[in-house]
Amino acid sequence: MRRDDEVVIMNGNWKGTKGKINQVYRLRDSIYVEKVSKNKQNGSAIRIPVHPSNVRLVTLKLTKDRESLIARKRAGRADGKNKGKYTAQDVN
Repeated sequence: MRRDDEVVIMNGNWKGTKGKINQVYRLRDSIYVEKVSKNKQNGSAIRIPVHPSNVRLVTLKLTKDRESLIARKRAGRADGKNKGKYTAQDVN
């Protein structure tokens, strides 16, 4: 997950909320979504952290580097179906 990806929250009090990721906090294993916040008594807003496992990605912000990474992974998965396995033709 990266900043500016769009997500939908699947679990918790904010279930069904859709928004963009504002910040990814890797040390705390949490992300901050645009519309997920609550107000303190004095009126200032507090952002609420959401665990990434409770979120579903809707759209990715594709950059050139991210597209090449996805293409590399897709190519590796296509070639790796029989990776390291012997067939009956190889044994005979």
